[in-house]
Order: sequence, then C-alpha cells, then structure tokens
Amino acid sequence: MQQQNSNVFAIPSWFVYTSRAFGTLEGIGLSHDPNYAIIQECFPYLAKRLLSDIKSTRAQGALRMLLYGKTNNNTNDDEEAVLDLSKVKELTNGFESYTSSTSSVESGQQQQQQQ
Repeated sequence: MQQQNSNVFAIPSWFVYTSRAFGTLEGIGLSHDPNYAIIQECFPYLAKRLLSDIKSTRAQGALRMLLYGKTNNNTNDDEEAVLDLSKVKELTNGFESYTSSTSSVESGQQQQQQQ
C-alpha cells in the first residue's frame, strides 16, 4: 500500500529547503526580537508581485483574496465581495516600501558604475 500511494504525499525538495531556510531565518529573528515575523519582511516584495504580475492568474487570485477575503460559499460573485480598505492601504504601503528600497539600491549601483 505504501508503494501505491508514495506519490500522493510527495513534497518537492525545493519546498522543503525553502521552508527550512525560512524557519531558520524566523528563528534568528525571534532570538533578537520576540515580535519578529518573516512574513512582515517579505510583504513589500509580495505586494510588488501581486500588483505588477498581471498575466498570472494565481497572482490575480491571491490579490483578490487579499483585498476581498473569502466570499460566501467560495463563489466568485462580486456582489458578495466587500473591499477591505485597510488591506488596500497595507498593500500600497508595502509596494511603496519595496519601490523606495530597490530604487535606492539601483541609484547606488549607478553611482558606483560612474566612478
């Protein structure tokens, strides 16, 4: 029976390694700050991806879920969806944070190339 169902519970190795890395980083962060959460550090990047990846249906679904939450009975009926303005503000702040941090890195690289 184990051989018949071996593929049902297979976890990709990349997922295991990524989870282990995030767990390690979370542990290091928590050892210095008990309120640390790695997802808060990743949120600016995630906000950028959700707002700029318009071709991905997965990103569109994640953005809809973030902004509107789950609708009743898991339907996509727009009449039941209510926009959460606090999430919109959080998402735009994250995008702004990511944009300003990456633009400062890019301007530093340009200055080094000019020298």
